[in-house]
Amino acid sequence: MKLDHIGIAQHTPAGLTKLFADLGLAAFSDAETIDRQHVTAQFAQLGSVAIELICPTSPESPVAKFLENKGPGMHHMAFLVDDIAAERTRLESLGYKALSEAPTLGARGKLVQFFHPKETAGVLLELCQYAPK
Repeated sequence: MKLDHIGIAQHTPAGLTKLFADLGLAAFSDAETIDRQHVTAQFAQLGSVAIELICPTSPESPVAKFLENKGPGMHHMAFLVDDIAAERTRLESLGYKALSEAPTLGARGKLVQFFHPKETAGVLLELCQYAPK
């Protein structure tokens, strides 16, 4: 397991993309729409870890609700795993609560599984795995 990316929620991409440009950091990728989650996602690769900029496309988006309650900022930490089903089972056996019954397809074609922040030190935890071909 390794840290894959850190998700940052924003209402629009303008502020964070400008900050990264002003700091001379990596540019963000083009926006990818993830219809199931009602968000767009853009990535900036910083060494072995990426920053994911997520913006809601609908008021029904969990990210829209996050922004309403907490404002812009860090949304989640994502860890890349080899076997998302096995890791989910292991974490559930330790008392962590998955937010969906099964992994779903997320950004960059990866399978994703989120865990409730009440059990993960207040930080939304995402597991991700490259989808089998």
